[in-house]
Amino acid sequence: MLNYDDFTPFFMNNMLAELSLPKTKKDALDHYLWSFATESGKEMMGVESFEDQLRVLKNIPLDFQVKSFRSTIKNIKSFKSKLKKLNTLYAKGDIKQIFRMSKKSMGKIRKMMIYDRNEHMSARILEITANKPAFIALGAAHLVGKKGVLSLLKKEGFTFRMMR
Repeated sequence: MLNYDDFTPFFMNNMLAELSLPKTKKDALDHYLWSFATESGKEMMGVESFEDQLRVLKNIPLDFQVKSFRSTIKNIKSFKSKLKKLNTLYAKGDIKQIFRMSKKSMGKIRKMMIYDRNEHMSARILEITANKPAFIALGAAHLVGKKGVLSLLKKEGFTFRMMR
């Protein structure tokens, strides 16, 4: 049964974003990766639970959510244009620009939506990788910046190399 309390303006905004993106694949990338790993018999766990994500969404002030959703509806062309630009940046692998755009769009909820979650995800990655190697998939906006997951993990001794 659907819980309509979870259908906040911010949730609806995200649904609208998903519907506005071009469908180039059958599944979203995160769903594809999860399915591929499951079918390959890999142990699966998340750096954030669904409950963690829902808790964050429920803590976004309602006035901010309503203002954001109204802006989306009033400026649907601009909204779709920004989504298209993010999609293009993602295809080019320009995670720094994705981070900048995401950070700017978050305004006063930036700390809650990006930085606090980065801290949580970094701690979770440290737990997951303490005794075994792992493949970790995160949203591009969480990777870079002084408070990004990569920077936080580097402070803990992780090293990274770019693969193409």
